[in-house]
Parts: sequence; structure tokens; C-alpha cells
Amino acid sequence: AVDAIAFTNIYPVPGELVLNKTVVRSTSSTESFTFRITADSDELRADMQKWVGKNPTLAIFENGAVVVRTGDIAITDGNGNWTLTLPEFPVGIYTVTEDAAGNYETTYQVNDGTATQTPAEIEILEDALVTVSVKNENPVGNLEIGKVIPDANTIMKADSFAFAITGPDTFTGSVSYTLNGAAMTGTVNAEHVLL
Repeated sequence: AVDAIAFTNIYPVPGELVLNKTVVRSTSSTESFTFRITADSDELRADMQKWVGKNPTLAIFENGAVVVRTGDIAITDGNGNWTLTLPEFPVGIYTVTEDAAGNYETTYQVNDGTATQTPAEIEILEDALVTVSVKNENPVGNLEIGKVIPDANTIMKADSFAFAITGPDTFTGSVSYTLNGAAMTGTVNAEHVLL
């Protein structure tokens, strides 16, 4: 008699990773951003490379990482949004990092957790969804401009003075001040100026 031996291979059911991107800035523009998904395990990196082979339109495999590029995001009225779903992503532990992007403050949020400035540490579980939300926001402050006129007789009381402001990331702005009454010293406040 011959005994039959059956072998069963059980593979973990892949999960799903969603990347969300929000850009908040004071001016409109078009920009692109790059995300890198890395893992510490050689076995997992091999699985990542296989995943890219099956999904070449979503990402590339570069230096041991899955690299996702957003393409051009239109930032209109100070806001830009982008999202991408990576289906059937291998089960494992990963780090999601965005390449340095301009003069932005970057925060990462995993699912409904607290947003931090630390790259996202995530775990893809079987048949589960993980969302990583990355937000870029321009730091802003206030700029105070002072104008002092030592000789009140050299100007008219209604004279105006204009100031042009130029800064990083092609920021430009302007403010003006009109003398009123006998006040010969004036201050102009420009809010939301890029740092």
C-alpha cells in the first residue's frame, strides 16, 4: 500500500496601503512629490520587488525601496490633494518617508492616529487596510515694516508708501501705508509671510 502525503502551502493574504497627500501653502503652484517605502527584511524587500513587477504603473523598485511619485499636483487656492491605493501589498512592517520637499513642514498620520513629523512606521496585516496621510504646510509668520519720516514738512500728510516683499519659493507680496493726520511714523503688518 502507498500512503498519500498532501502538502499545503498557506500564503498570507495581502493587505492594502493607501497614500494620501495634502499640500497647504499661501500661493498656487504645481508640484510633484516622492514617497519611499522601505523594510528591514531581505525577504520582505524581495516581496516588494515582486509587487512592483506586478504593478509597474504604480511604483518603481529603487535601492531596496518601493518608490512612488505623485506626478504634478495642482495647488490651487492654497490647497492640493492626491491619493493612491497600492493593492495587494505584501504583509509586513514598513517605513513610509517622503523625500525632502521645499520649504515645507511635513507631518505623517497613520490611519486615525496622531500626526507627527516622524516618518510613518506601519504594519500591513492580512487583508487589512492601512492609510498613511502626509501633509506639507508652509510655515508662516508676520513681517513688520516700519517707516520713519524725520521731517514732516517734506511730505504731504496723505502721501502713500509702497513696500515690495520677495522671499523663498517665489513668494511675493506688497503692502502700503498712508500717512494720516500728523502721524509721521507708521508700521505695516504683512501676515502669512513664508519663513
